[in-house]
Amino acid sequence: MTAFPEAKVLLTYRTAESWWGSFEKTILPLISVDASVPQPKGSDMISARVFGGRLERDHCIALYEANVARVKREVPAERLLVHTIGDGWEPLCEFLNLPVPSVAYPRSNSTDDFNRERVKDK
Repeated sequence: MTAFPEAKVLLTYRTAESWWGSFEKTILPLISVDASVPQPKGSDMISARVFGGRLERDHCIALYEANVARVKREVPAERLLVHTIGDGWEPLCEFLNLPVPSVAYPRSNSTDDFNRERVKDK
C-alpha cells in the first residue's frame, strides 16, 4: 500500500472453516511432511514464515482470521473489495470500473484440480 497508494486491494474471502477445509486437503499435506527429509524451499517458507511451524487447525484458523481482520482494518474501505468466493464478476467489475465480461466467471483450482496437478507433477 505504501508503494502503490492509489491501488485497489482485493481480499478474496471465504469463511475460516471453508478455508481450513480446502487448506487441509491441498497445501497442508505438502508442508506437513517428515522434517528429516529435504523439502522444497516453498514448503519450509509456508510452514515456518506463515504458520510459525505450527500447523494445528486452531492455530492456522486464528492466523487466517487475524489476516482478514488486519486487511479490513488497514485498507481504507474505498480501496478494499472483500470478494467472497462465488460472488462472480459483478462486484469485482464494479469495484474496478470495468465492464462485466461476456464469459462465465472462472472456477478453477478446486481441491480435485489441485491434487490432480500435484500428482501429475511428481
